[in-house]
Amino acid sequence: MDEHLLDYRLTENTDLVLASPIKRMINWLYDIIFFIAILIALHLIDFPVLIIVLNFWWYFLIALPLYFVIIEVIMNGKSIGKHFTHTRVVTEHGYKPEISVYLIRAIARMVPISAISLFSAKKRTYYDIFSKTFVIDEKLSSL
Repeated sequence: MDEHLLDYRLTENTDLVLASPIKRMINWLYDIIFFIAILIALHLIDFPVLIIVLNFWWYFLIALPLYFVIIEVIMNGKSIGKHFTHTRVVTEHGYKPEISVYLIRAIARMVPISAISLFSAKKRTYYDIFSKTFVIDEKLSSL
């Protein structure tokens, strides 16, 4: 891992508290609403998005993962939902994830059963585990 690409690193004494499943679901709802708002705005300016969106596979396999990658990179580990619930994505070593990690998360997120794993004993989705990331509660964690 190239240390120079990272904007922040959690200290060695940092106590990370995972975001609760309820906050994670609220994050998802905010993000879906924001994503739909983007699609509506594009339609209102006569962007040919309606034809693209009607093709479900384009939406499911490309547009939504791309949204998550772009927004979480721009907002340093947060999506719109994570911003409102004060949660953030970090690597298992406490680093800001690199773009490749966000890509892995976004692609793995497209498997429909991913949200179910959030209610396991580990309180992590399988895409968190696969990408070696955590979604932490910033207010409860000592950052």
